[in-house]
Amino acid sequence: SQKIWIETYVNQHPSSIAGVYLFNEYFQSYQYYQSSPVSALPYLESTLNKFSGITTSSIYYKELAEIASDLRGIQQGSLSPDFTLLQRNKSKFTLASTRGKYTLIDFWASWCLPCRKAIPLWKELYAKHKNKQFTIVGVSSDRNWNDWIKALDKEQMPWVQVIDEFPNENTPALVTKSFGTNSLPFYVLLDKEGRVILSSNDKNEVSEKIEEIFR
Repeated sequence: SQKIWIETYVNQHPSSIAGVYLFNEYFQSYQYYQSSPVSALPYLESTLNKFSGITTSSIYYKELAEIASDLRGIQQGSLSPDFTLLQRNKSKFTLASTRGKYTLIDFWASWCLPCRKAIPLWKELYAKHKNKQFTIVGVSSDRNWNDWIKALDKEQMPWVQVIDEFPNENTPALVTKSFGTNSLPFYVLLDKEGRVILSSNDKNEVSEKIEEIFR
């Protein structure tokens, strides 16, 4: 398989730029990483440790090291990265303002069908638990402001909604990437201190955990 071929190449050529390039390409499209980023961290770290020489100063190695650092930040029990982003009225919202509440961060976008299909479930949970110190923050990866507004008008989600930032045209969404993912939907559940309880792309796993907390 491709995975075995790349691993063999890296083991045999630890200081090859081609090796770190191939592994970078493979890892970022790796199904395991896409579906459950944090669980791919040990594999990423063990492979990074194999590289030596000039590979460790290459852009490919640095990109992978940055992903590993981001993933360590959303491991269970870690203090969540903070962020400040714009709401639809252009006012700024900072995640730390939700401290004291259980907070579900919903990384979504107007073009993401599974994200939108999950909205009725989040509405149900929000209505059920919002008076028990529970809230939701939606972080959109829309590049187009109007597409985002159109989706907000259609979906009528009664919780905070912010839009992510794209520093450059070809870069991924800044905040979403800082939470160790490049695929949507993605959910991060925080406790009242802002520590990570769970990160997952599975809405059912997340909703079960929320129900368990408020049981």
